[in-house]
Amino acid sequence: MEFTEVDIDQNPELLAKHNEEVPVLFIDGQVRDFWTIDPQRLERLLTN
Repeated sequence: MEFTEVDIDQNPELLAKHNEEVPVLFIDGQVRDFWTIDPQRLERLLTN
């Protein structure tokens, strides 16, 4: 499995959309978590 880290400060569109939610976790193009990434929830999301 691979992942990509994106610095929203370098992307005005993402910064405008998610500025108040950092960090934001996207899985398959959908927001799955923000503010705090829970390791157990992340593991569940990635194994389903």
